[in-house]
Formats: sequence, C-alpha cells, structure tokens
Amino acid sequence: MEFASEHNGVITSRDVTHIGIPRVYLTRMAQSGELKRVQSGIYVLPGTTLDEFAEIHYRCPKAVYSHGTALFLHDLSDRTPLKYTVTLPSSYNATHLLSVENLEIKKSIPVIYAAGITTIASPNGFIVPVYNMEKTICDVVRNKDNMDYQVVTDALKLFSKRPVKNLTRLMQYAKLLRIESAIRTYFEVLL
Repeated sequence: MEFASEHNGVITSRDVTHIGIPRVYLTRMAQSGELKRVQSGIYVLPGTTLDEFAEIHYRCPKAVYSHGTALFLHDLSDRTPLKYTVTLPSSYNATHLLSVENLEIKKSIPVIYAAGITTIASPNGFIVPVYNMEKTICDVVRNKDNMDYQVVTDALKLFSKRPVKNLTRLMQYAKLLRIESAIRTYFEVLL
C-alpha cells in the first residue's frame, strides 16, 4: 500500500516481484477492496483513475509516445489523438499490445528508438515516456505523408515560436533520421 501511495496510487505485479513480495498479495488486496484491479498485472488504490496514457505505459513500459500523440503531450497540437501512437524497439515482441484499442505501434532500430526519450505528465498527472520536442518534430516531418497536413504545419509553427527549443539537437536528430534537408527547408521559412 505504501508503495502504491508513493507511485500515484499505482502498483503492478512487476513492482511487487521487484521488491520481493509474492504477487498473490495483490490478488488478496483486490479481493478485500484495498486495491482495484485495472487489468492483468495493474492495480490502483481506490479512488485512483488511470488515464489511457498511463494504462498503456503500465501495460508496456518500453512504449514511448511519439508522432501525433507526442505533439499533443507537448502542446504542439490541440487535437486529442484518435489513436495513441507509441514507438518500440524493432526487436520488441508487441503481440500482447495488438488487442489494445486505438493504439498504433511504430518500430525503430535501437539507436533511433533510444534517441530523445524523456518523460512528461499525462493529462491526469501520470508520468509517461515521450520523445522530446525536437525528436517529435523530426518524426513528424519524416512521416508527414502519413499524417494530417494541418497537424504537421501547425506543429512546426508552434515549435518555431517556442522560446525554449534546441535547434542543435533538432539538427542532430534530423541527421540521425536522414531528413536534414527537409528540416532545413521548413525552418528556413519559419525562423
């Protein structure tokens, strides 16, 4: 219970295994009403409500919010995502996520997957992994043909107006993703 209180009211079977408590205690606490079972392996204190961002994160801790979902989390888009987009390492077996509604899974080679991971508060205040703004902008430009044109252009305009942005880091990610010329073209017009 103390562990759950310290972690936004959430405890997983992975957490109890890590701290050396048998998983059966989670089941017993759920049966007695001390915890509420959200889904297999994820429990919350009574009165705690997980948002979908947190549910997906607890279900798959390696999933990093990206593309349109990351734009929303960084306030670079005012559109609530219809589908939550996450990126996973290319070698990751994501079959357990196929049943999750409204989830789009992208895969990347390890060096691209690992670049730019940070955390952010979800709308309900849960800390979830997301790509930083610069990596998100590069991902969006790289995949612009598969995204709404208005979302892409609005995100680029909002990013260019942000007082806190790292253009050096943006160009490093652009080089990694091999889209340097596209990024230069967009930002020569916007900046």
